[in-house]
Order: sequence, then C-alpha cells, then structure tokens
Amino acid sequence: MYRIHVEGYNYGAVADINSVAIGYAYAGTGTLVNTANYNYAGGVGVTQYKSADGYVCLQLSVSSSYYMGFSLSAWLTNPTGTAFDIKVQSIAQTSTQY
Repeated sequence: MYRIHVEGYNYGAVADINSVAIGYAYAGTGTLVNTANYNYAGGVGVTQYKSADGYVCLQLSVSSSYYMGFSLSAWLTNPTGTAFDIKVQSIAQTSTQY
C-alpha cells in the first residue's frame, strides 16, 4: 500500500499544490487496486497508472509550470513489503512551457 503526497506552489497558475495518490500494487494479479487521486488545490492534477514494466507511475498535469516548485513524500504502509525504490524516471514538457 502506498500514499504519495505532492505539495508546493505553482506561481504561474497562482495556486497551491496539494495532491495525494493512494493505492495498492497487488502482486497476485499484477494490477493496482483500491486507487484514488485527490487534488485539493489547483496547482497540479495527479493521476496514476501501472507501466508495462511494472512501475507505479504518477502523472502531474499543470496549466502552467512557470516558477513551479513541489516535493513528493511517500508512505509505504504494507507491513509485508520491503525495499521500495522511489525515483523520477522521466520529465516531459512542451515547447510552450517555461
């Protein structure tokens, strides 16, 4: 089970960043179950999916990335799980963003 919290400030959108993604990566079926995304402010929108190579992925959608800063905090609450790695795999921006 996991809970990933994204928080910060999006200056370009004049909005707070406060979003949470929760779920469970169930090894028995190789799927994500009991997932939910909560976007409490307008700074980013968060969605999640499982990649073809088995990673839990977050996608952050923004109306502006102009002077945007955020941090991620992760809680891994599965008592039987160990050795979880958290890393940024890729970042993509369009040419119209700063």
